[in-house]
Amino acid sequence: MFDHDMDSEEAADILFFEAEAANGFLSLFNQRIFDEVHWQRLWQAVASLITHGSGTLDPWAAYDLARVIEAVQAAGQSLVGRTYDSLDGFEEKVLAANNFLNDVLTSA
Repeated sequence: MFDHDMDSEEAADILFFEAEAANGFLSLFNQRIFDEVHWQRLWQAVASLITHGSGTLDPWAAYDLARVIEAVQAAGQSLVGRTYDSLDGFEEKVLAANNFLNDVLTSA
């Protein structure tokens, strides 16, 4: 699914940028803007940190990871009870991100 494996440090750096930068994932997410490059990089970093760094993350990486997961899960919760046909393109990406998180978290 992803281009390459990344080490925990690279994944934490990507996650930090995507969580904190003005044009990072969380900012774009809150504006309901889908950016394929940001989403792909972010989910690769999240998967790497959960599967390889779980339990060994420094407090800031754990904080950034929790913020991203919480934002996506909260947005996913707002979709409960809606039919797939009623979702817009951004909401479909939120649903896919929640499915991805579920898969990664249950396999870690």
